[in-house]
Amino acid sequence: MIELSVIICSYNRYKLAAESAAAVATSSSFDGGRMELIVVENTPPAHRRKFELHDAARMIVCDEPGLSHARNAGIAASSGKIVAFVDDDAVVSDKWCAAVLAGFDAAPSAAIGGGRTVPRFTSAERPVWYYDELAHYLSCIDWGTKVHPIEPSQWIVGANMAFRREVFDQAGYFDPALGRKGEASLLSNEEIAMFKRVGRENVYYFPDMLAEHIIPDDRISLEWFRKRVFWQAVSDVLAGEVYKSPAQAANDLYEMVSRAPADVRGHRLLSYAPATPEAMKDQLVAVYAQGLLMAWGFPPDAMKA
Repeated sequence: MIELSVIICSYNRYKLAAESAAAVATSSSFDGGRMELIVVENTPPAHRRKFELHDAARMIVCDEPGLSHARNAGIAASSGKIVAFVDDDAVVSDKWCAAVLAGFDAAPSAAIGGGRTVPRFTSAERPVWYYDELAHYLSCIDWGTKVHPIEPSQWIVGANMAFRREVFDQAGYFDPALGRKGEASLLSNEEIAMFKRVGRENVYYFPDMLAEHIIPDDRISLEWFRKRVFWQAVSDVLAGEVYKSPAQAANDLYEMVSRAPADVRGHRLLSYAPATPEAMKDQLVAVYAQGLLMAWGFPPDAMKA
């Protein structure tokens, strides 16, 4: 019987996907007799090419574009009692497979588990505006050293998460309307939609389920973070996960405008280059608030704020 299915969804990142699969397959805790490793090829056919994977990996093809479609194809092809997902640019620790199973054994009420995920930067330098909490937008979390159900202010990341199989039998698969579709957008929240169906009280954090998320230099840019925060706003609206009113979002935006240097007030607030982490935080708050208001269509109650 397969106890653990590990699924890696790949989109045109062949070298990284091969490294991610090898990290699972060559880890000391991977047991091919009771575990399986599936790589889902989701690269568009026009850009698809052959690539070498570790012998322990089995590749399937999902022609329907989008991360949710790829994950769903992986679920359908798997047979493990626990189904785990690792991003194609993430590298699991040597004991990761054992930690996934141990986490669910330690928390019988856990339906979903997510692990500590830390950034592996490809460059040692950081911009002057960078601050540690930006790692959350890079799908990295560290909620401490104890197994626990996630708190209201916490979450787990799709780069490093696992599910009991009955979750999919009872709650269905990932919503294809959410989740990233190649490089077209940074739409997300497909995991959060699933957590809502299962119940957040059944989502746990497993600290020993450790993975590194590879962060290339081009992701540490103002443009990338602005885009990431904008799409987070859109994702939150689509998933019904916004915890503030239009008037509150408008107030956030106006407050950021009032605090900004005079020469960047107005539309430049969203596009100028911050010189400090504090200014970067303010800019991203403004981007998020503007994104919410745009997604809502600037409702009249917001304009009265």
